[in-house]
Amino acid sequence: MEIHTKHVKGFPTVKKVYFLTPVGFQAALDLKAEIESIPIKVTDFDGKVHKDIVGKLGVYLPGRYTFLEMVMGVEHGKFDCASFHESRIKAERRYVNYTDRKPAVRNFYGRSEEMKLLSQFINSKTAKVMVVVGIPGMGKTTLIAKFVQDIRDERNLFWYRVHEWVTLKLLLAPLAEFLSQLGRKGLESYLSRNDVPQVGEVTVLLETELKDLSAVIVLDDVQKADPSVDAFLSAIVAVLENLPQVYVICTSREIPSFYSRTAVFKGSVVELMLDGLDKESSFRLLRSRDISEKGLMDIYLATKGHPLFLELVDNPRSALGKNVRMFIEQEVLSKLDFTERRILEVASIFRYPVLIEAFFTMEEEISKQLDGTSKELSYNDYLVDYDTMDSLLSKSLMHESVGRMVGMHDLLRDFFYSRLTPRQRVSYHSAACRYYLQNSSAPSHVEALYHALKAQEHDMAIRIAASHGRDIIAKGYGLPFAPLLSELQAAAPGMGKGERLELLMLEGEVLDVQGEWDRAIGRYEEADRLADPAADQRVLAEIGWRVGLIHLRRSNLERAEDCFNRSLEQATAIDDKHTLVNVHYGLGGIMQDRGRMHEALAEYQRSHDLARSIGDHASIGRALYGIGRIYTGMMEHPQALKAKKEALEEVERTGDVDEIARVCIGIGVTLGDMGDHAEAAKYHERAVEMGRKSGNMFLKGYATRNLASTLIEMGDLSQAEGMLEPVAEVFRKLNNPHLAADVHLMRGYIHSRKRNWEWAKGEFNAALDIVRPMSMPLVLGRWLFEISKEYISNGDREGAGELLAEALRLSSGGEAENLRKEVQVALERMST
Repeated sequence: MEIHTKHVKGFPTVKKVYFLTPVGFQAALDLKAEIESIPIKVTDFDGKVHKDIVGKLGVYLPGRYTFLEMVMGVEHGKFDCASFHESRIKAERRYVNYTDRKPAVRNFYGRSEEMKLLSQFINSKTAKVMVVVGIPGMGKTTLIAKFVQDIRDERNLFWYRVHEWVTLKLLLAPLAEFLSQLGRKGLESYLSRNDVPQVGEVTVLLETELKDLSAVIVLDDVQKADPSVDAFLSAIVAVLENLPQVYVICTSREIPSFYSRTAVFKGSVVELMLDGLDKESSFRLLRSRDISEKGLMDIYLATKGHPLFLELVDNPRSALGKNVRMFIEQEVLSKLDFTERRILEVASIFRYPVLIEAFFTMEEEISKQLDGTSKELSYNDYLVDYDTMDSLLSKSLMHESVGRMVGMHDLLRDFFYSRLTPRQRVSYHSAACRYYLQNSSAPSHVEALYHALKAQEHDMAIRIAASHGRDIIAKGYGLPFAPLLSELQAAAPGMGKGERLELLMLEGEVLDVQGEWDRAIGRYEEADRLADPAADQRVLAEIGWRVGLIHLRRSNLERAEDCFNRSLEQATAIDDKHTLVNVHYGLGGIMQDRGRMHEALAEYQRSHDLARSIGDHASIGRALYGIGRIYTGMMEHPQALKAKKEALEEVERTGDVDEIARVCIGIGVTLGDMGDHAEAAKYHERAVEMGRKSGNMFLKGYATRNLASTLIEMGDLSQAEGMLEPVAEVFRKLNNPHLAADVHLMRGYIHSRKRNWEWAKGEFNAALDIVRPMSMPLVLGRWLFEISKEYISNGDREGAGELLAEALRLSSGGEAENLRKEVQVALERMST
């Protein structure tokens, strides 16, 4: 443990607080790992008993329980999923409350008539949409937040604040999560296989998903809606007529355009024009601020009951005849003391609500900038204090969200930010950057980079991007990272060659993840031209294996091999073990695709041994996954499953969502080979979600393809067929002929099961025509064997014999002994 003196809410002076030291934190991690490794017996929801470990309990349960909750559910080495889940459900409220993002309601005055209208609305048989319209600061959000707070035990609740950058996909993602918590997973599944959701498809789907549900959906600030969101809201108005227990409440600064006046005339849409508070409520609010009784009426008349202005104004004369900016300037700014003004200036810097402790950190960082020292401040040295923060919250100059996160109203944030001098902006953004750097999470590093750019601290921004860029990408935050990376390169054209190289490599990685492979290769080639052959061998070696990996994914084996061999030579010369790990893994993939399984196994083993020597868990897991794939190709399914599950344990320790998704796909494939399709589907669904989260187009497409394959085996042909078209588009964009052929193969299976044999043969032949020239004998042999089964089941024994004969020739080279045996057995059965 280590001791610090910090501010603690509720105490006037600093207090001693205790933190784990790095050694203590590691000891805690070791204890957690020890608990995770404890073997237990798990009874799943179907009553089936599994031997597993504590760390894998989450696989058997919905993803809503904490590790501690699950550990507390273990009794005498046993864990009953149904009993545990039932006991937790009883302890929870009946309805799903997805409103954590709404602001906390500290004080609420009046609005009794509006609350009554809202209560009548959610029990109406005709009205389905209510739009609450009012100017900024009129209390729209507070009114609805108070209302949903009061009905949280009566209805399922969903809350979402719309921003200018929110697309239909971004809006639907949390709505899908909300519905998933209610056991409705259709929208979640749809989004997993559609990068661009279609309004018509979504509305039809939601009509099914929301059927028989009692729910209130709140969309705050719809005046900011993207056109795609507007189109969706327009379509949903009609759908709601068939959903008697579902209601939508929107807030807006103006009458929205997503519905017609006809809808208002019919009564399906209700508009609530929010005016100022009534006199008595205004007086109550003012009395809570200790305003003199004789001034109450004058202030009420001057502000017309505007809630935000009532919170701010003291003198009625100063509120007359002013626009909003002038009002804030004279009635807010002029009455703030130095400390209050400083806190609001600092708050205007942040894009999102932050913990109150952030303001103390900002104070320390600003102090360092002023006097150039890093001495610890005493209590009296701080301008910010909890009492002042609480005062600003009580005055509605700031608002509080869940977990003591504080932010500002948009009007006030824009006003105070616009008044900062250029020097203040630089200083405050610089301090905010250092605040975020105290947190090691990927989103905090993204925010730190944003503030470093705003502070024009390009060297700091480069260090953040170079030091944490790989982790940001690996943790699934490549999408918000990409525009900041581009901004950095544009803002700092004079950066050194080394920094330029690092940023080019990061940009190549982001483009790789996004599926922009040609552009990624372009960035890597630009880095290759910039690098010094003598001084930058590490970078050149990395470029080689990264470009080689893209060619390998495209099944361009010769170009991939050239890149890997060049990288192997460079990395060996400088003993760069990290690059050698990736090179041997890539060479293993090439050997595997060529059907040279023993050589592939040797390369994967070299990669594994090197990764183990340097403690690289992600690479250990990747190599184990490659070994598992070899066993899959050799039809050694139990060994394949063992290797792949060991791989999953390794990559889960890293949090790398791409690697987790890749291994989950592999486990799903092996489980499917072993006939356990239901369990395979779980792993493929997890992989799809991981691919969606990280924005990795290739992995998401590949995971969706495998999920479709599993659904075919489970007999769900229509859902599988619906997944394949968007997947085919992804593979066409990625220019991957192997996977494009695979889509034809899947379609062939679907047509075969539907007894559309001629169509099925056309798809099978299209798949085989693509693969035959690709020098992938083992893949081709396996496909020929599997397709022959469909020929036999459809009565085409002659065609099956031709395919089996070709498969026998391909599997007679000694690398595919198990496949050769299966083909021979099939031929013998046909002959008899």
